[in-house]
Amino acid sequence: MGREVGGILMELDEGNAVNYVMVLNIYAEAGEWGECERIRGLMRRRGLKKDGGRSWIEIKKEVHNFYGGDDSYPLMGRIREALVDVERRMREEVGYVSRTGFAMHDIEEESKEDNLRMHSERLAVGLALACEGSSLEIRDVIRVFKNLRVCVDCHEFMKGVSKVVGRVLVVRDACRFHRFEGGNRNIRWTTYSLVVRMLLRGNE
Repeated sequence: MGREVGGILMELDEGNAVNYVMVLNIYAEAGEWGECERIRGLMRRRGLKKDGGRSWIEIKKEVHNFYGGDDSYPLMGRIREALVDVERRMREEVGYVSRTGFAMHDIEEESKEDNLRMHSERLAVGLALACEGSSLEIRDVIRVFKNLRVCVDCHEFMKGVSKVVGRVLVVRDACRFHRFEGGNRNIRWTTYSLVVRMLLRGNE
């Protein structure tokens, strides 16, 4: 079903790279790397490029930007430590298992987990966790914004963090608002996403 919906989206708006990336993620999760290459080929032929993942978080009125795979942020060492620690707690307390199907398929499993850990929204949450107990601690809801859709593994990660740390996280991505609390998630669709869903129903 997900592939069929993705195909419809590409037909409805073939110039929108986001739709191709969504289908690409579906195939990646299924481990169908040949199909992933086919979609990438379509994007190249049609001159489409995926925007780089970027997330940002505001702490004490200062906006901190993170880019997927970029480890140049000054506090990256502390962020990595915070992420590794919370992932350990999640595995022990809620049975979290990384969905490494969204990482590159030609690298080792441990490296895949490192790859997922460098997703921009996860780095932003890592900063919030690293600041706990300091003057920069976020005492209310942890709010993260992202320019693209959040992947499945990062959804599960956010749910786990909200459970083991006992914090509320709100993530606004390209299509939805996600609220994570106590290991649960509620979503609210943006107007654009609702229109797309209506169009999809009309093509059923």
